[in-house]
Amino acid sequence: MEETIVRYMQQEDSEQVESIVIEIINGIPYYNDLAKKTEINKYTSNKLKEKILDDPKSVILAIQRDTIIGFCFSRFDDYIIWLEWFGVLKEFRSSVMLSIN
Repeated sequence: MEETIVRYMQQEDSEQVESIVIEIINGIPYYNDLAKKTEINKYTSNKLKEKILDDPKSVILAIQRDTIIGFCFSRFDDYIIWLEWFGVLKEFRSSVMLSIN
C-alpha cells in the first residue's frame, strides 16, 4: 500500500486540483447537471489560487507518488471553520497509509 502524504495546497497545484474536483463532482449520481456545473465553477484553478491567498490553510491535499488524489476545502467564518467539500479519487478510496506533514 502506498503512503499518503497530507499537506496544504500550493499555487502550482491548482490545475491538478481543479481536474480532480471536476472528476469527483461529475461522478456524484444524485447531483443534477446544473448543481454539478455550479459547484465545479466555484473551484476553478484561478479561484483555488485566490482561495489559498485569502487563507493558506483552506485547502488540504492528499498525495500519493507525487499525484494529488484527494482534497478538503474549508472556509473560516466568524471564528468557525466550515467544511465546504472533500473528495478522494475513486481508485484511491481504500488507501489507509497516512503521513501528515
